[in-house]
Amino acid sequence: MNKLIYVISVFILLITGFTACEVEDGGYETRPTLQGLIAFQTTQTCIYDGVAILDLMSRIDYYAQASNDEKEGIKNYYLKEYEISKTDQTWKLKSIGSEVIFTHNSKSINEIGAVWTVHITYNEGQYKQTVIDNNNFRLESSGDKKWSIKITDMLCNYMYNPNKDETHSGEFIFTGSIASNKSPFLYDFKIESGTGKIKSSPILDYEVKEALSYFYISDYYAAPTLTKGVLVIKADNKDDIIANISIPGSFPSYQITFNGITEDWGYYH
Repeated sequence: MNKLIYVISVFILLITGFTACEVEDGGYETRPTLQGLIAFQTTQTCIYDGVAILDLMSRIDYYAQASNDEKEGIKNYYLKEYEISKTDQTWKLKSIGSEVIFTHNSKSINEIGAVWTVHITYNEGQYKQTVIDNNNFRLESSGDKKWSIKITDMLCNYMYNPNKDETHSGEFIFTGSIASNKSPFLYDFKIESGTGKIKSSPILDYEVKEALSYFYISDYYAAPTLTKGVLVIKADNKDDIIANISIPGSFPSYQITFNGITEDWGYYH
C-alpha cells in the first residue's frame, strides 16, 4: 500500500537524522528530548496506520457509491493500483504484495449506522501473513464524514515491519472534509479526540489533547501528512512527553517536551 511509504520514510529520517548534536570537543551529545521524540514518532506511526486504513476505506466507498459511468474514472484516479472485486457485504482490493478486504453492513461509511471492518494480508513470494483481521479495526459512522474508530491489538507499522511484540489499541473520533482540487486524496482527516496504548518497549499511553490534522501538502508525500495537533504521552508510566505539531512553512515542525525540558525539532531534524 503506497500510503505506508510516508511512514517508512519518516522512520528512516528519524533513525539517520536526529541521533546527536556536535559539541566543542569534537564528540557528540544526545539531545535531552531525544527519547521524547522517539516516543512521539512511535505513537504517530501507530496512529497513522489507522488513518491510512480510513483513507483507503473512504476511496473504495466513494467508488461504491458512484454511478457505473463514473466508476472507471474514480478507479483510475484513486484506486489505480488495485484489482477490485465485491460480494454483497465485502470489497476486495488486491495489489502486488497485499490484499485488503473490507466487510460492511451494506451502508456507506457516510451513512449513520454504517459498520466497516478490515482484513489485510501481506504477500511476498510464497510468504503470506495476515497482518490485520476484522477484530483489529472497526469503524462506526455517526453521519456524513463522522466516524468512531476502535483499534484493538493492531500491529504497528503493519505493512513494513509487522512485529507481534508491538501492538496498538485505542478509540478515536474522526472527521473528514473534502480535500483540495490539487490533492490526490479524497478527504483531509482530523482526529478530534482519542486515547490509546501501544504495547512496546517502553509501553506508551497517550491522549489526543488537541485535534490532529492530516492533509495534503505536496506530491512529495505519498499520504496525508500530520500537520497540527497536540499529543500527550506517558512512557512506562514514568516519563512525560508532550508533542506539539505545527506547520510554520512547507514542512511540519515538532516541539517536544520531555520531563519538563522543551526543544524544537524540524521535520528533518
